[in-house]
Amino acid sequence: MTAEFEEKVFKTIKKFDLISSGDKIIVAISGGPDSVALLNFLVKNKQILKIDILATHINHLIRKESYKDENLVRNLCKNLKVRLKIFRKDIPNLAKKKKMSLEEAGRFFRYNVFKKLIRKENFTKIATAHHLDDIIETFLLRLFKGTSINGLTSIPPKNGNIIRPLIEVTKEEIFSYLEKEKIKFIIDKTNLVNTYERNYIRNIIFPSMISRFPNSKSKIMDLIEDFRLIQEFFKCYIEELTSKGIIEKTQSLVRIDLSKIDFIKNRFFFSELIRRLVKENFYLDLNREILKNIFSQVSSNNNCGNKKVFSAKYLEMIREYNYLTISSKFKDQKKIRTKPELYLFQNIKAISYVKGIRFREAKISSVDRDFLLQKAKEKVFYLSVDEVKELKARFRKPGDFMYIKEGRKKIKDILIDYKIPYSERKNAVVVETDKGDICLLKSGNLIRVSEKYFISNQTRNMIEIRFTD
Repeated sequence: MTAEFEEKVFKTIKKFDLISSGDKIIVAISGGPDSVALLNFLVKNKQILKIDILATHINHLIRKESYKDENLVRNLCKNLKVRLKIFRKDIPNLAKKKKMSLEEAGRFFRYNVFKKLIRKENFTKIATAHHLDDIIETFLLRLFKGTSINGLTSIPPKNGNIIRPLIEVTKEEIFSYLEKEKIKFIIDKTNLVNTYERNYIRNIIFPSMISRFPNSKSKIMDLIEDFRLIQEFFKCYIEELTSKGIIEKTQSLVRIDLSKIDFIKNRFFFSELIRRLVKENFYLDLNREILKNIFSQVSSNNNCGNKKVFSAKYLEMIREYNYLTISSKFKDQKKIRTKPELYLFQNIKAISYVKGIRFREAKISSVDRDFLLQKAKEKVFYLSVDEVKELKARFRKPGDFMYIKEGRKKIKDILIDYKIPYSERKNAVVVETDKGDICLLKSGNLIRVSEKYFISNQTRNMIEIRFTD
């Protein structure tokens, strides 16, 4: 059994490219059968794999027996001649503070410890002892509680620098391996308490399922593999759309050209595409009802201008003609100055609360239209400031207006007239005078100067404004 078990694990390592020669691996060990089997396998084969190993034990201080677990791990690592680091944390107290379950709080602390060790000691991988039965338990738990297609892929063999070499072996195979190797382990008594959801699945549902449907494990694994293939398809499809410019991404915005997306009228396809884009770019989860409503809003809005299709605390989606824009509700932080920039000139001062804009005094002996048009292409504009003492560059606010050829008009209406996407309007920049007039407006590629502040050959004082973004 030992040779068969180890051969199976070697195949898993090769199949999913889990370990490379020279890897420095942190092995999470609780003292339970799964982690003990993993540590034993890696230590026993470290010369073949050409790896360095650090065993790491986290004492969660949940059970009275936790120090016995700690001592068992200490003795095991001493016998295996492997380096060990032990950490202790009051997980029940952490769970209370963070408003998490014990399981969530334990995972939160463990992975924080692992991240610090990786940074401090230059480790390359974290090995955890998840096995095939864990995959199926997780699948069932998520299925019963509700999840997405991604959730039904269960536990992946590799997630970044986290590897799971035992992912294709069963719990039964682990017990047989430890028996043959004559290695001691502990059983966490909390695993026998069926009030915990996972334990209920493991101890009640799982045995009944296997008894009635002996091949159910392999059938469920086949289904999980199908879900993983669906996820891989969406990953590749989004990469293809992004490379073609059909999906555009910035730090705070994702824009999709709906006219170039295949299957956009298919609710499942559309919902999965949106769910993935929101999760990957804004780290937020959208539930099924929200996605269904977004699909309904988008599919019923056939290229009819700007329409808000979704709005929440941190996120909004706008249908902008043939585009769907997903954006953060916050101003573009890269454009906000933490400290305003002050310009002092002979007759006027200017202050900017926005990055990417520069002021300077200007003198033009003769105002020439062709010259001004050429400068506009370079994003350079001129203001007549004979009656102005101060200029201020800021983001636009509700109610802002400016004087144009047609008379006084709200900034919002000007932006709508020019069909500026809603997602760009919130980052529109204006230059305001000490009299409260808006003398210049910039939103995306649109830049307008108020009629009241046009320069002429009679202008005595003028300011040059240059946009550098």
